[in-house]
Amino acid sequence: MVLDDYGEVQKIPAGGEPPADSRYFTLSDGTMIVSKKYQDELWKSGEGLFLTGPGIPEGGIKPVESVYADYSAYFEEYGNIRYIIEARFELPSAPVSEELLSGYAIRLFDFEKPVEFALKSVPEYGTLEELAKEENGSIDTHDGISIISMGEKVKEGILISWYVYSEEGKPSIAISYKTPSLDTDTPPLDMPTISGNGRQYEIKALSANPYWDNLGNYRLSDIKQYGRRLRCLFEVPQEEQDGPFQIHIPGITFLNSEESAPVTLPVPEDYEELNETIPWRDGSVRILGITRMKEPQTAKNQEGQGNAIAAERPAIYIDVAAVHEDRELALKALLCQSKVGGSRWERQRYEFDEKGNLSGFRIFYKEGDTEVTLKFHGAAFYWNQPYEMQIDKIK
Repeated sequence: MVLDDYGEVQKIPAGGEPPADSRYFTLSDGTMIVSKKYQDELWKSGEGLFLTGPGIPEGGIKPVESVYADYSAYFEEYGNIRYIIEARFELPSAPVSEELLSGYAIRLFDFEKPVEFALKSVPEYGTLEELAKEENGSIDTHDGISIISMGEKVKEGILISWYVYSEEGKPSIAISYKTPSLDTDTPPLDMPTISGNGRQYEIKALSANPYWDNLGNYRLSDIKQYGRRLRCLFEVPQEEQDGPFQIHIPGITFLNSEESAPVTLPVPEDYEELNETIPWRDGSVRILGITRMKEPQTAKNQEGQGNAIAAERPAIYIDVAAVHEDRELALKALLCQSKVGGSRWERQRYEFDEKGNLSGFRIFYKEGDTEVTLKFHGAAFYWNQPYEMQIDKIK
């Protein structure tokens, strides 16, 4: 649910004190906006949201899980507070007839009237292509990975939803418009675009998407648990929203959370070429070479209560790259840790090239060590594979 509050807001100048019993957020200039209506305590108590309807006890049922948020970025952009509520309810029993799909309502916070709605039967489709056609979407498939695009008109522009489906099972795939690396200074990936009416439209880049989404499942029988929704807002004026629109996604990113097995490398006298491959499900990282750095490098060690102490330590540098038999991959994120004794592991520095690809690690070791033991996790592989779709009808 999306709640837009157009009422007057209480503003407190930068440096002021907000009321102790109120929820508030801070704008970029330091001004605080106080939210009087929806108190955090009410939400946490579980008394702010109930579902009523056929087959449900008279007092209603609470959600099994829920999330409540507001965004200062939306207020700064559009001038009103927007609240986002996502809630999941479990009905005591399924409706047994079409007549019982109506009559549901949400009792919400301190609203006097409930929000009424009806359920609808979910259609089932035999193929992804049939699903895309009947839902006014479009599909493109490469190497067993399909993306379905659907569009929705909203006051801020056109909201594009992408549903990712992989024949291999549960994919962790992102359609990104910024580099999913750990370094915020690296160049962004090429952005998805939509075009129509003789124009190409830009992504509406807010620090918080006005249509917040938890990347949940698209619950049609063909998608099952494998479908993953990603959303992006494009800045299309309302008078230009009728379409058709062409969708261009320049590539997708495979996210891997698994940790690699430890890898032990010798510390060379100078440089040594390597061909050590570390596999993940969606690609591999290859260590191409290892260099013993001639001069000690500055490292920051953590001591005591988190105080950073700079120290000169010997270091090696390893060159890495993403590899795959069939796909053109680039390495966009990876964490490396080295064993420093016992069960302790130390995170090492990563570096990026001019294209924003993770290219290597600077690894510190103790004077006198002849080898280093490393482990890796958090690999993100970018597949330079364009997806092209056309949406003829925007809902």
